[in-house]
Amino acid sequence: TPSWLLDPLYYATVELPALVNHLQYQREPFHAKKGFHIIANSWGTMLSQFYVLNATKASKRQRLTSMVLSGPFSDSQTYIQAQWDAIEGNLGTLPPFVQQRIEALEE
Repeated sequence: TPSWLLDPLYYATVELPALVNHLQYQREPFHAKKGFHIIANSWGTMLSQFYVLNATKASKRQRLTSMVLSGPFSDSQTYIQAQWDAIEGNLGTLPPFVQQRIEALEE
């Protein structure tokens, strides 16, 4: 598995903008002036937040009408602490490249 597939910024800066642009293109010209909504759950809430915070153009943020976060995941430190069990070693059972990526997100 390529390591960039585990990088949330990849999805927030490459995949999600591409999807938004594709869907906006499909809707033109009838709905071109209307914005779009993001409804995200769990991991998707972090990707959505990254997308909004890293939008390079103000026009991208202006097209976003609303964002609903269900079960938001905003803090990797808290998530890791909640998932870790010293006896079972939940994170220890993950592949090494996943463990490394999670550790990088802690910093």
